[in-house]
Amino acid sequence: LGEAMGQGCQSAKVDSESENLCNPMALPTDDAAERSEEASTADRARCASSRVKSDEGADEAQGPRNQRRECRLLTSQAAGHGKIMRMASSSEGNKQWCWVLKLYDKVEAECYERLCDNEDDPLLNFVAQYFGKVKMREGMPGDIFIQSWLSRNGAAEEDPDYIQLSNLLCSYSRPLVVDMKLGVRSFAESECSKAKPRPDLFERMRKLDPDEPTEEERAAGAITKHRWMAWRDRQSSTGTLGFRIDGVVGPGGLRLAPLEFAALHQREEIINGLIDILPPPRFRSAEDWHALRRQGLEGTQALSIDELELKLALALRIRERLTGLREACEASSFVERHEFVGSSVLLAMQADPPKAEVFLIDFAKTTELPSEVVVDHRSPWKLGNHEDGLLFGIDNCIDCWTAVVAKLRGFIDATTRAS
Repeated sequence: LGEAMGQGCQSAKVDSESENLCNPMALPTDDAAERSEEASTADRARCASSRVKSDEGADEAQGPRNQRRECRLLTSQAAGHGKIMRMASSSEGNKQWCWVLKLYDKVEAECYERLCDNEDDPLLNFVAQYFGKVKMREGMPGDIFIQSWLSRNGAAEEDPDYIQLSNLLCSYSRPLVVDMKLGVRSFAESECSKAKPRPDLFERMRKLDPDEPTEEERAAGAITKHRWMAWRDRQSSTGTLGFRIDGVVGPGGLRLAPLEFAALHQREEIINGLIDILPPPRFRSAEDWHALRRQGLEGTQALSIDELELKLALALRIRERLTGLREACEASSFVERHEFVGSSVLLAMQADPPKAEVFLIDFAKTTELPSEVVVDHRSPWKLGNHEDGLLFGIDNCIDCWTAVVAKLRGFIDATTRAS
């Protein structure tokens, strides 16, 4: 976890003494666990000391002064609207993609600021390290490429601000990344009253379900964003389980967009889908994915014992870390006083060497609760009560991964008996 959160990224080599800290699949000794806690405390201290307050203006993108810095688009982004860039630091030919730059969002930046104000908050162990608001340093390798991308994608300004975060995938060579959107709704309460017509969302709805638009919506040729998002939530597992799979990216060009999961809402469908996603994945394209949904898990039993045991080891690790995330959220003063909308659990997995980790990301719609409002993040949402279903979603996510573990153990037992 330490390396994935941006520690130890100055060199690609890890000595044997610190290997347990940098390999999330390793079982630490008592001494290693103590060093891990020390590293976590030091990381939180760096978070508090290195961040740049937004009212102090944007600093240059950070990195060791004696190292060459470079930027490229992030290739492992599973979901989301805005593109994210990786920033590399390299010396003596050893390149490490240690940071990511996201286009600056005031709400998200303020969330990181408030979270970092409490260096003892357990949620810090599950989020990226925050370095503040930055600008691209003039002359940085890759800045011409980035400016070209910004102009093609209609950036509002030529020299925008970014927030700089540690790259959570820094220690992965061939990661498979899953974005799981948390909560029972994907819209803020303030969006319920917005009536701006959206012809683009009407066309997307009609493409997915020609019978869904009402006569009034057909006549207008448009729907509101709230109508679109509320419908999407009902179609997916967001409304029933408090989370949904929102994207998958993996080695070899593997990429599934959110719409590929739009109709995945039954618990059993989610469980079977997670088994297929676990490395080694049983699909290489959206067509393969949908074929597997029709087929069920019949082909899973044909996997080798080694492949099934790899899936089981990764599933056990993910369940363990999701349980840790739930405990951190329940003890976090930040979670207690915030409403989470659109945040995700990021699952990072890798087959060789086997490793898996869980992170909480995306705070652009996470806002402080009104002083008179108290939420438990599990109760049903009603307009005005600000319940978001964050913990309800994590509870169900853990329950689904527990079922994944049970099914994989059943497949292993059956395969062992057959052989």
